[in-house]
Amino acid sequence: METTQEKVLLEFDEQAYKELVSRQENVKNSITSLVNYCEETSKIEVADLKQFLSKPKEYVLDRYWEKYSNQFGDAPIKKEKALQLTDWEDSTFEAHKDRALKPLRHQAGKYYFDGNEIKFNADPEDFKVYLKDEDREDYENTLKFIEAANKMEEMGGKPAWYLARYYKFLAEDRGELIPSVWYFKSNASIRNTPIAKFM
Repeated sequence: METTQEKVLLEFDEQAYKELVSRQENVKNSITSLVNYCEETSKIEVADLKQFLSKPKEYVLDRYWEKYSNQFGDAPIKKEKALQLTDWEDSTFEAHKDRALKPLRHQAGKYYFDGNEIKFNADPEDFKVYLKDEDREDYENTLKFIEAANKMEEMGGKPAWYLARYYKFLAEDRGELIPSVWYFKSNASIRNTPIAKFM
């Protein structure tokens, strides 16, 4: 029976992950502000967030008319005019809507609806880069090389930066030799370009 080897994490872009989470939180807050504005001014309840976000004003008009149309009796009043009897202002609504829906479009495929709540997918795994299986042997040999180089340095050998300068599969981090993330993230065609020797 074959044992699966543990994946080797090369890089986690924590900053990009945190930025995505922050952007999504801002979108969520903007949606909450839009919902609150619509509910407070028109005195209706947004009971279906997904439907509401697809056409916010139409949704509010329909809910308002369902709730309050009997107050108008037989008066020939259009739904669109009914909101004029509330604290609703089109310009304020449009500002709320733009702040909520424009950024939401950039999150396509990154959110879903859970009941009447919007939830965002921000998976840390999407920001991680793992060692490719075909590079495992080279990576392990690099670790052995680093171990030997560290022992040699203890005996008065060349410092880490010197080796990292001449071997593209090595890098130097605060005086320590480490495997080059750039090298192991790159594919063979990139590694073999003339520019690679300067990386």
